[in-house]
Amino acid sequence: MGREHSILVRELCRRANESYAASGFSQEPDLDELVLSIIKDPAVVPKDVKTKAAEDVERIATDRSRQCHILATEISNMHGGLLDQLDLCVSFADYLNKRLVRAVFKHGKSLRSKNPRPRAGYVTGAMLKSILLLALHAKVCTMSAEISCLLKNGFSDGAFSRVRSVYEHLVVISLIAVDDTYVVSERYQDYACFEELSRLRALKESFEDPATRSRHDRTKESELDAAISELETAAREARALWGRNISQANDWARPALSPAKQRKAKIDFTDLEEAVFMRPYRWIYLGGNQRIHAGAFSTINHMNFESRDISNLHSTQGRRDNDGLATTGWWTVTFIDRATYLVARSVAAEIDEIDELLYLCEMESLIEGTLEKFLSA
Repeated sequence: MGREHSILVRELCRRANESYAASGFSQEPDLDELVLSIIKDPAVVPKDVKTKAAEDVERIATDRSRQCHILATEISNMHGGLLDQLDLCVSFADYLNKRLVRAVFKHGKSLRSKNPRPRAGYVTGAMLKSILLLALHAKVCTMSAEISCLLKNGFSDGAFSRVRSVYEHLVVISLIAVDDTYVVSERYQDYACFEELSRLRALKESFEDPATRSRHDRTKESELDAAISELETAAREARALWGRNISQANDWARPALSPAKQRKAKIDFTDLEEAVFMRPYRWIYLGGNQRIHAGAFSTINHMNFESRDISNLHSTQGRRDNDGLATTGWWTVTFIDRATYLVARSVAAEIDEIDELLYLCEMESLIEGTLEKFLSA
């Protein structure tokens, strides 16, 4: 249908003329605003279009559901045992985390005694280090469970993007685990206020923007202002304690870096990777970035030019990807293993419960067997 016969063009002209006349022919109508008003008006859509859209979408939804079930069954039949092993590794790591959490609070008095820089209203020292490590490790367990769920349903790209997040957590764990002075742990904690302050300030702007302010509960604005004020106070205290650069991303890790890196004005994530000897694995981080960000490479290579149906050029469903599943699963288990080792060893040493590592020894046999199975998948 050409423009001269277009329903939308006719409607746009009608509304533009009405708007222009309503202004006494003194103000040109805002075409973008008019187009948006038309798009949001269901009365504009003819009955035959409504009927066809409803039928087609119902058919596609039914087909998607059927295909998802078929694919999940195929993956389960081919890789179910392997993915069960991944789930067992996650469960064992979760089990160790829970044991260590209980042990940390059992030995709370001992941990609180190792506190070179006590601060009123803050958890610091060995207790903070232990809590941070266990929180980061718990997030690794959660993300690994997400990876398993995505792999079971054919979303290997999404799963690998979560491996990237696990990798990032492992880098942070590696830095905090060797922090015997607890300075890095305390700087990491204090950097949190800058992250949240940035988010709340953006939310405040959203309250003021005409395009988004109607979506917010204005009665909550005073609470938002109070939260921002509280965080600004915390930010000033952090700068006074650690210097103005503490507000920059990654600067919390500065004391853990080499003397040459510490002299840099701005700390990059690559500096953190180098400090814990993770640069050989950076390709995983970058590969995950391609899958999670709107990068050109991943966008172009997401197209399916081999499909017989051109409408399937951009596939939006899961797919069976044996190589992707094996690679993603192997790296997930590898990172679970490393994160659990670092956290268990560090926390067990802090609380002087070295025999907690016996459970880590037991986990290692499961890890090794699972890695071998992923390699041969």
